[in-house]
Amino acid sequence: MGWSCLAKTFLPVIAAVSIAPSTFAARRPHVVSMLDVALERFAEFQDRNVFVESGGDEAGRSPASTPSFLLNAGERETSESCSREPASGSLVEDRLQDTEGTYDSLRSLTEGLSGRECLQVLRWELNRPGRLWSDLSLVERADRIRAHAIRTYRQLVSIQKATRNLKSSGDARRDIYNPDYLDPILSPELVTCVALQETKGFADLSPHAVNYTFCLSPGSGKYASSASGLGQMTWTTMSGVSAVLVRPNEAPAELLPIKTVPRHEGRPVEELFSLMNDDVPLQMEVIYRVMNYKLKFARFKYPELSATHDGLLRAGVASYDRDDQSSYLKNVVQACLPCMARRRKGAILCLDEMRN
Repeated sequence: MGWSCLAKTFLPVIAAVSIAPSTFAARRPHVVSMLDVALERFAEFQDRNVFVESGGDEAGRSPASTPSFLLNAGERETSESCSREPASGSLVEDRLQDTEGTYDSLRSLTEGLSGRECLQVLRWELNRPGRLWSDLSLVERADRIRAHAIRTYRQLVSIQKATRNLKSSGDARRDIYNPDYLDPILSPELVTCVALQETKGFADLSPHAVNYTFCLSPGSGKYASSASGLGQMTWTTMSGVSAVLVRPNEAPAELLPIKTVPRHEGRPVEELFSLMNDDVPLQMEVIYRVMNYKLKFARFKYPELSATHDGLLRAGVASYDRDDQSSYLKNVVQACLPCMARRRKGAILCLDEMRN
């Protein structure tokens, strides 16, 4: 078992036993469920550990003698035994039912809590059994993000070809209002890096990630930000891109048409935002649409940068998160993207470089 898998095995134990007595009394069924899952995982770990110590793993290989976090990057890429490639079908169905409503349920579950207790309950709820990717290690989650980014990009390129929008119109302003024209800087590597940056901390790359700063306000239990999902998309950004003003007295342009996820085509932006937290393919297309708009707007706003790939990249990335521009530029542009260019596999290794 890889060390990231081992950490995931014991996370419910740590979360459950460290909850204060007052919270335990109010949420006893919830905590008991946490302990049940933790004990079940521990039993599985013991069974597997005994098997490995006897001379091999499930595939008949000899047991590894060195923990993965002590290996160098190249060795660790092939040593993480708990990582597995997602099947193409699993990417399509990487969602919960529309009635799940995880985004709204997280609000009610943390209402009235603050500080450590709030963070513990929220972290458990993000990763409890039944949530998206609850059974995946951090390595697998990083690889799943990259797989989704590649899949969605290919779909968008197919749409671009079908609608004959492969080339710029020659008018940067006009290109902004054509959502099917993809800026040349847009790429699966860029979107992967954005998702890693947005969820690399408290959320542990969870598709259900929400802004947790409300836990730091005593007893509020209310979100300080509406940010949601792998792209930490806010309602303000998403609704703004869905209806961008072109000129006064003209109808706004719809720059957020959902075309790669047929089940969501034609839905109003209010529904999309509510459903997004439980649907990874939808999250991916929204990230692409917003980043595409940001890049094309930067190309229009800063014509002097039009000849410099790096300048436009930095301008577009910085505008994706104006509250944390320095971290975005450092982690996404300087660390993650060069790493992605060097490696075809192992998105977790690029996440490591972002954290260093």
